[in-house]
Amino acid sequence: LHLVGTASSADEAHGIFAARRAHAVLVLPRGLGVGLARGEPVEVQLLLDGVEANSAAQLQGKAEGAVRAAALALSGPVSMPSE
Repeated sequence: LHLVGTASSADEAHGIFAARRAHAVLVLPRGLGVGLARGEPVEVQLLLDGVEANSAAQLQGKAEGAVRAAALALSGPVSMPSE
């Protein structure tokens, strides 16, 4: 996983997908750092381009691993919601 750009709106994120610059977009809410500093639960959203299902599944697995590692480093074990 690596950063290819940033977007400040849903339209910009859609443009990144449409231009095929990325296969995934991680949406971080405003106030994320403040919430983490306060020890509050925060939600992030991962948007995946499902055109290539195998690639999307691999990206999802890598992203979940990264989130688990970050959560563990911040607070201890975390459970991931399943869909």
